[in-house]
Amino acid sequence: MRVTANALLLAIAVFLSLMPWSARAGQDEAKSKMVQSNGTGTLKLRDEAYKVDAVVIKLFEDGKTEMHIVSDITILVTGTWSRPADASKPISLKITRGVAGRLDATGELLIAANGESIESVSLQGESGMSHRRFSLTFRGR
Repeated sequence: MRVTANALLLAIAVFLSLMPWSARAGQDEAKSKMVQSNGTGTLKLRDEAYKVDAVVIKLFEDGKTEMHIVSDITILVTGTWSRPADASKPISLKITRGVAGRLDATGELLIAANGESIESVSLQGESGMSHRRFSLTFRGR
């Protein structure tokens, strides 16, 4: 069977269209990133403290973030993030929504050297309506 140049080009075009975009991008850093870690930490809500076993953070390319805090209860908080000019510095987090509504908290995320896990994350703030304290301290393993 003889392969023509047109058939070869068609096969390459089909292959590239089926390949995920991230694989075609090569070594470029992804604009959106997810980091996660098991570890130890404490989540304080109102007058209660919960042991934190894991945290999953999604950093979206538009500057938004979602954070899943896994404990006896699992909490989803959302907000924004920004990267400092010095990449060795922690990423700044601003949390604006929690499960029960508005949440005003700020903190920092330090990504481990492997670029895929959390070294540490901390948040301090309060709920928007009741002004009750909220805090998270977490260190990944």
